[in-house]
Amino acid sequence: MKVDTGILSQNLTITESFFLGAWFNMTHELSLDSERASFLHSINGCQELLVLLDFGEAYGGANKRYVVASELNNIFNTDPIVTKPAFNKLTKKMLSLTTPNDQGEGEAPVNKAPELVRSHLVEYVDQLQKHYIETGLDYLESLVFPEHPNDSHEHLEKILVVTESIISGLIASGYSINELHNYYRHLLTKFDGEEQFSDRYQHLKTVLLEESKEYEIELSVSNKELAERLAHGSTWTFGSMSLKRSSNNDKTLNAVMKISARSRIAAGIKAHDKLGEILDALSFAIPNINLSIAKNFKSIDTSTQIEKQIRLHSPIPNHIHKMDNNELQRFIGSLDNSLTDTKLAGAYRQLRINTSTENIETRFVGNWTALEALTRDVPLKTNKPGDDEKVTLAAVPPIAIDYVIKRLRTYKVALTHINKTLFTLDNGEQFDISNLTILEMFSTFRCSEKSNKILQELNDFPFFKYRLNSFSKLCQDSLSLAKNIDKHTQKVSLQIKRLYRARNILVHDGARVKNLELLCAYAEHYLKCNLNAITAVIASKPTVTNSQVALLRLADELKDVKLHLNPAIKELKKKQKNGKDPEKQYKDQNYNKTEELEALISLFVQ
Repeated sequence: MKVDTGILSQNLTITESFFLGAWFNMTHELSLDSERASFLHSINGCQELLVLLDFGEAYGGANKRYVVASELNNIFNTDPIVTKPAFNKLTKKMLSLTTPNDQGEGEAPVNKAPELVRSHLVEYVDQLQKHYIETGLDYLESLVFPEHPNDSHEHLEKILVVTESIISGLIASGYSINELHNYYRHLLTKFDGEEQFSDRYQHLKTVLLEESKEYEIELSVSNKELAERLAHGSTWTFGSMSLKRSSNNDKTLNAVMKISARSRIAAGIKAHDKLGEILDALSFAIPNINLSIAKNFKSIDTSTQIEKQIRLHSPIPNHIHKMDNNELQRFIGSLDNSLTDTKLAGAYRQLRINTSTENIETRFVGNWTALEALTRDVPLKTNKPGDDEKVTLAAVPPIAIDYVIKRLRTYKVALTHINKTLFTLDNGEQFDISNLTILEMFSTFRCSEKSNKILQELNDFPFFKYRLNSFSKLCQDSLSLAKNIDKHTQKVSLQIKRLYRARNILVHDGARVKNLELLCAYAEHYLKCNLNAITAVIASKPTVTNSQVALLRLADELKDVKLHLNPAIKELKKKQKNGKDPEKQYKDQNYNKTEELEALISLFVQ
């Protein structure tokens, strides 16, 4: 959770401040992976399904299409923008073509009538690309600036859902997450005199709805040998791109090309990719030369001749938790046992190698390789073949447990950041969260009296208050907590399958993968979650000495804990007859055993 205290002086309404908090967190590179906007959107989801239609019966295409179609169906059902008049008829058709069925993947329309599905997908993507962002921004405007003030939980939830849908749509359309965060800094919160926030929102709309422009992009490459091969005054031409020696530096070459894009950064990214392909080929023709493209580039709007210097952003980092001294000692104590495990030692080695390379494809494949090596051979039963299924079964439990732990950490950090750590109960008793352990933070949020006192101090931070309120309610209701963990588990499982498909595209086809930076961040996060989990189990259970057994034990413990949190969790996954609610008897008993999660939390944060 990220909190921008800089907007407190702007006299914003609750809905305006809430929207800013949502945009800030969903585009912040250091937000938790689950706080950033969703990777999958109707646009890139349909594009992914179109690619899978080309698989035919090869490479398990039928199952992959069925999985992605089911994901898309869920998005169509939850995205309020695709139900607007511009898309409503098409969306209804897409829902009918992607609805999961009882007969299995073989009877699904994506496999029985692939050409019909393809035709509708092409039309749907075309409409989304033309009208989705404008339709979404108009709807969001009506929510952020309502005719009558409305700060109800339901209204704020609508703002949250629509904001995430728009940001996901922008990322699927080619915007980088860093670029969208720049819009927060330089458009949404850069107030000018007496300007109202509604004016800033209009600036954002204007920028996001601009038509593509032509930009002249100039990138530079430093390499003495390559520069010497290219005589002064001469030019190498590759299609629309020209490469020539710099007049200012004998070791530098300048690549110039014209790119059509919606923004300077988007044009720079496209140009960077094109130049990268040329340099890949040149590195074969001229062996043993190191070629790297400078981060800074020059862009000229050809319609106005306005020139700007832009810097490309570095790859998206992951939220980092630094071990304290106790955690470090515990980790060091586990190394005697853990480093005898070649898979674990290999994963540490691969992670270290990844941190020293700037090539995003190398980093992604390295992260996946380490994750697969750790998890593929864990002896968990599955009826579904494929390495992605084996990886998913073993890798997901540590990530599911981390889902709760990382929130406890980030909410404590956020409260400290805004100087809200000391609270007074109605009876005069005070409690201070400054020095609480993660387990003690969980106990604090489990207490409704304490969590309510914390929430009362967050009126100036409506988005933070909304998120913390939702989380504290989960900590006080084990039935909902188990379902929430299960929901996150399912989402991560689908994302791991997506990582596997991306890895295959890179390794087997040598093709590019869209938004690989985001996928790489997910892969790295999942790998680190599993390494943390394995280390925790080995450190606390001396008889467990390898990663496979550690992950096997964790999967079993999480299954037991979820069942204790919600005894109806298995039945909820089955289709119920006569509208029967498997949870009813537990709800009637006010069943609540959130304390059952404490043992798993303490395993990770001793």
